[in-house]
Amino acid sequence: MLYGMGVSAVGNSLLKLLGELEKRGVQAGDLARDARILDRHYIPTRYVNAHPEGVPFEFYDLPTAEEALEGARKIISFVKQAIGHG
Repeated sequence: MLYGMGVSAVGNSLLKLLGELEKRGVQAGDLARDARILDRHYIPTRYVNAHPEGVPFEFYDLPTAEEALEGARKIISFVKQAIGHG
């Protein structure tokens, strides 16, 4: 969405990227909470040694996964609607 606005979207933090949208007048509503939740999962789900002991799957359960998926769905839906594809 930022690229479509001519903005260089740098980084992987969804919260930061939402902030960039808001700086440009796009109101993201209550998506900041969802972005924070998803940002917390970025490193530990990608790197097997991100936790002091164990492996990533040991730190996740169904409610945690469902919360992350719901947040991702909200953000994707927001972007699709904002760009006219949903």
